[in-house]
Formats: sequence, C-alpha cells, structure tokens
Amino acid sequence: MTNIPLKKGDNNHRPSLKEFKPFELLTDRVISAIEEAMDFRTYKSGETIASLNQYEGESFFIVAAGSLKITIANPITNEMMISTINAGDAFGLDVVLADCDIEICKNIGINADSDVSVWIVDAHAFRQLIHDRPSLAKTLLFFLAKDTVKARYSHVELKSAPEQRVYSKLLENIQRNDITGFWHIETMPKHRELANLANVEEVDAARAVAYLIQEKIAQRNYPGLIIVDMEALNHLAR
Repeated sequence: MTNIPLKKGDNNHRPSLKEFKPFELLTDRVISAIEEAMDFRTYKSGETIASLNQYEGESFFIVAAGSLKITIANPITNEMMISTINAGDAFGLDVVLADCDIEICKNIGINADSDVSVWIVDAHAFRQLIHDRPSLAKTLLFFLAKDTVKARYSHVELKSAPEQRVYSKLLENIQRNDITGFWHIETMPKHRELANLANVEEVDAARAVAYLIQEKIAQRNYPGLIIVDMEALNHLAR
C-alpha cells in the first residue's frame, strides 16, 4: 500500500463485501480472493488519507460506512473539483484498471468527509485477480459499461456548453460551512450577473439554476444556495 497512512478497522463490525457493487454477484470463492488483496480501515472525520502528490494509483477504495471527499486539482488553472463518495460506492477502481499515469494521480486528494470505514484494495494484486478470474473481469466490464452509459446519456439536454459554463462558475464559489458541514454558496449572484460571469444568455443561467433546484441537487437558502449533491453538480459541469 506504499505511502497511504492506514489505520486498522474493526473486523468484527465490517459488512460483507458482497453487499457492494460490482461484487454482489460474485461467488464466495472470488470474494475471498479479493479480500486477501485488501485492508479494512477506519478514519476520523476530516482526516487526510492521501494528500495531493501522495496518491499514486496503487489502490482503490470501497466505502463501507460514512463518506470520502475527493479533491481533484487542475495544476494549470489551479481550480479544484470536489466530490463525495458515499457508502456503497467505490473510488479509484477506474484508475487501477487503467493503470493510471502517476502524474495524473498526484492531482488527487482523499479525505474522510465523515467518520468513515473503507476497504483499500491493492492495485497490483487486484489486476492479477482480473487476469486469473474471468468472472471478475466480466462483472467489472458490465459494471463500468453501465457507469459509462449513465454518465454519457443522463441529462443529455442539459449538458450543452452554456449550462456547463454556468455550473463551472457556481463551483468556483462553493464553500463548506464549518458548523453544518454543508457545501453552499453564501450569496447567489442574480441570474444576469451569473450569465455575465459564465458568458451565457440570462435565460440559460436561470434555466441551469432552476434545474438544480428541480432535481434536488441544490436548494435555496436565501440569499445563498445549499448544494445537496456535489457529485451531481460536478458531473453537470464537466
């Protein structure tokens, strides 16, 4: 596991790996083989698991309880994209399968968004398992294909350039409330101001914000906005 700081988890209270996608349909024998390649760990809220320049794609994470905060830095623009990985989801599986370039991985930071329990799966051992276990390779193929379809074809009508620019501008103004832990924009710009910032028509800005409210990705908190689903907002801004 190289340089990622680890803390032993409570093995007596960890759920079965079969409870989580994409492993739910695998046989007990394959599950046991995966478990040999991983560690079960716990971290306190706010604790750094891998800081920028530390993560090298040597493992991926399955969240058993709590949530992770993933920060991806753009070294050219100095912008940050922040997302949350909740219980039942994984982070870094695609990185491990693609044997990601280390320099790309170093732009990723991983923190405990709450008290969190995770499986940390060794990349080298997992890739060897995929080679040796056709059922695991097939399961991952279908899982990643479904994920790709969801990302490519959901919200198709909203992912044109104007709306994307609006969402990107909103991301630049999001902060986290130290007391509540909510992601929020303290004071929302008016639609005309937002349109000018994003270089779009006012109607595009209004429609983009309305969509966030309608889909419960955000909620009004005058004079600001609370972001309920950071992952969805990041997805729309891409």
